Amino acid sequence: GLEICASAIASDFSPARAKVLAQPDLADYFRTELNTLPPDVAHRALFEKVRDGMKVLQPLLSKSPPALTAADVRLIEAQARELNTAIRQNE
Repeated sequence: GLEICASAIASDFSPARAKVLAQPDLADYFRTELNTLPPDVAHRALFEKVRDGMKVLQPLLSKSPPALTAADVRLIEAQARELNTAIRQNE
């Protein structure tokens, strides 16, 4: 969902549309969920990649809405796409 939303916003960027992406609770939720994984699962390559990806996304998703730039939205889109690809490849 994050990738699709960021893609739609990037295609017709405006600060008002970018407000949708300013969701610090979303990043916090995923970080918290990753912390609940058993150690033998948490340190698998996929979850390390997801954790690293969330480190990139968290500051972007936590920006106040007027501060999100078109470049931020493109970075969110790219990072979400990369994580989605990694997850699909591990299914």
